[in-house]
Amino acid sequence: MKERQKQIRKLSLTALLMSMVIILSTSWTCIPVPGGHLYFNDTVIVLASIVLDPVYAFAVGGLGAFLGDLILYPQAMFVSLFAHGLQAIAISIISHKVLKKKPVVSSIIGALVGAVIKGRIKYTHKKQDGSHLSDMYPDFWTH
Repeated sequence: MKERQKQIRKLSLTALLMSMVIILSTSWTCIPVPGGHLYFNDTVIVLASIVLDPVYAFAVGGLGAFLGDLILYPQAMFVSLFAHGLQAIAISIISHKVLKKKPVVSSIIGALVGAVIKGRIKYTHKKQDGSHLSDMYPDFWTH
């Protein structure tokens, strides 16, 4: 019975964090900055990735951002699934597998690697005509 309770708690935490990512992915929870908007869903994705294993972290980050964009910004929902999902998996793996005796250091390293991954996706994803997706959807890349 203990294992079942543990799974229910993990699933409930995943659902709660995923709903937070969906809410924080919306346009009314952002701060305008030069070049776009700053969204707070990445803070929840990093937290979920540190606390949960990679599969559940992907559900929170990738699927949560996908559903948030599906509701209000469907043009970028598949890029969000890939970018935030990969970010969540990388942070979770690094946080749980690297430097097990120093979890704070491994979590910081994981968060930094996740930021680099998301930044690289931002600049390497191009449309067929050679222009960047950020030219078409400039607000997307700031969340």
